[in-house]
Amino acid sequence: MGFTPLGIAIAGLASSVVGTIVTGVQARNQARFQEQVAQQQADRAILVAQAKERDFRKQISRQFAAARAGTGELQGSQLLSMENFVAEAELDALTIRNQGVAQSQRLQQQANLFSTAGNNAVVSSGFRAGAQLLTGFSKLGKFGGSGVGTNEVVGGFELRD
Repeated sequence: MGFTPLGIAIAGLASSVVGTIVTGVQARNQARFQEQVAQQQADRAILVAQAKERDFRKQISRQFAAARAGTGELQGSQLLSMENFVAEAELDALTIRNQGVAQSQRLQQQANLFSTAGNNAVVSSGFRAGAQLLTGFSKLGKFGGSGVGTNEVVGGFELRD
């Protein structure tokens, strides 16, 4: 059983097209995995920021309670000092929260980029496969009916008249 040059060329073209599509699907799968990792990191960033903020607030509450326990009634500059302490502590707690939110948003954007890259990989591989098919069929058409005696390379195989 012999193989005809045309049959070999068609097999090579089909192999090339399938390989291009598989490569796009693999790229999409990799991008989906990276997207999931980035999403998990984004979720974790929020949880870590919440825990840090909660711990900071507990620490400040203890410090404030200790400061009040050492004195009687707060008056004058002592009262202003404590009010400043509370205000600064609140700003610090909000800063901790906002840093976590910002990190989470960056990671969410990264996850979105991975998703887009994966979708683009599949679409791109489809276009490349289509172009390979059109080019291959064009060359096969020349081979099959022209009788010109030129050599063509299709799907990695040289076609000879």
